[in-house]
Amino acid sequence: MNLRAGIVAVCLGLVAGPASAIDVTASVTHSDVGLYDSRGGVALAVSRDVLASPGPIDLRVGVEYVQRRGAQPRYFSSTQDGLILDNAEVTLHYLQTAAFVGAKFPMSGFIPRIYGGVSFALKVGETWDQPEGATNGEIGYEDTDVLAHLGLTVEFTRYFFDARYSLGLTRQVVDNTDAAVNKMAEVQEEGLDGFEDGNKVSGFQVGLGMRF
Repeated sequence: MNLRAGIVAVCLGLVAGPASAIDVTASVTHSDVGLYDSRGGVALAVSRDVLASPGPIDLRVGVEYVQRRGAQPRYFSSTQDGLILDNAEVTLHYLQTAAFVGAKFPMSGFIPRIYGGVSFALKVGETWDQPEGATNGEIGYEDTDVLAHLGLTVEFTRYFFDARYSLGLTRQVVDNTDAAVNKMAEVQEEGLDGFEDGNKVSGFQVGLGMRF
């Protein structure tokens, strides 16, 4: 079984466990993917509590799809337009298995919950939107990552608000450009050299969820 198939099997096993309430969360993200500009994206998560007895402490496991986006100004050379400076925009698609430990603080009418956890992310897609023309090599990303998370949910009966900060723990940006050896003077002067080989990712996300 290859790595991709193994991660999918783990994701299905996390959700299809013993019967318990399922939380579904839809979020918007704002990610720093190690490039000059950050961009927004979306995320969708399905999770459940695996502790048998209810209480202030919970242990949740889940499956998440996360979209992370960013942009890097680069020089492109074409026969029609000559040398132009424009954005190369990347969209990264990840499937994550996640585990979180949380503490609830019940109040009148709502329940705040602080949580932290880790996730293992598998990159299932990487697309670039950039002008036509030659440039000085490619930028890419590693296939897997491990992330740490710190977040807050506020529950109102079946509904809840979720906010989270995520920090990647492993090197992600793969710099295959000529600039890795010989940085272009124009880029340095304009302050556009916003990425380095091995940069990590991070980001915020906020969303709304419902318990089923």
